[in-house]
Amino acid sequence: MNTTQLGDTRRCVSRAAFAVMAPFFLLISLSAQASTYKPPKAVQKWLEERKEEFVPSKIEAAPVKGMTTVWIGLTTLLVSNDGKFYIPGEVVGSGDNKSVFEPARAERRLKVINELKAKAIRFAPENPKHEIFVFTDTDCGYCRMLHQQMESYHKLGIAVNYLAYPRNGDQSPTWKIMESVWCAADPRAALTLAKLGQTIPETTCDNPVRADFNAAQQLGVRGTPSLIFEDGRFFPGFAPADRLLAEITGEIPAPAEPQATEQPAPGAGVEAVSAQ
Repeated sequence: MNTTQLGDTRRCVSRAAFAVMAPFFLLISLSAQASTYKPPKAVQKWLEERKEEFVPSKIEAAPVKGMTTVWIGLTTLLVSNDGKFYIPGEVVGSGDNKSVFEPARAERRLKVINELKAKAIRFAPENPKHEIFVFTDTDCGYCRMLHQQMESYHKLGIAVNYLAYPRNGDQSPTWKIMESVWCAADPRAALTLAKLGQTIPETTCDNPVRADFNAAQQLGVRGTPSLIFEDGRFFPGFAPADRLLAEITGEIPAPAEPQATEQPAPGAGVEAVSAQ
């Protein structure tokens, strides 16, 4: 399986994604953040014993008494201050049922997006009301479905900013296609043609594909399309225009953990999109 479904949302998952379903073992880290918190000696020893497994990006007092929060990229571990136990995952407030860590994650996502957005391929209505940033692939069926919805998104004031995530890596044919898209004289037209499954001229230049790809991995992107909203929230998958607007405005809750489903045939239902 290489596709997941989230209610009305869908995305294509990279071949390597299911090998890293325990993301706290990923050997990645975002830029370390300064902190005045000094973890207990037992926690320091626990981290030292695992230094070959991961690099913490931040260490701070946990919202749970007697524990320390260890950040690895955007993933959190709660380590008991005696070093005997650790819990990978979330801390949810009992009053609002929201993740205690999500505001910090959203802030980091926005910082990364701000570093990438200048080279994004942008499709926008005349007076956009909302901005979304989409890590996309040219051969993912659900990315193509999202591109087909562009006119509907624009009618609701949603601007789409594409970032490159050739999900099967730099040895895949898609990687070169996406480099050619970003290097084309008209990247928007080239991207539309590529999402229609048409051949575009191969060309090279100084392009953002690798920077986008590396940033996506640091942000925990496992498939395409993966969306970042203007407030830093993460939304995994395709959604029709009305559903997407509701997600952006917060009128409905974010989708639950994905369940596997079938992927549409490449290019199914995809039509040409005007480069606006």
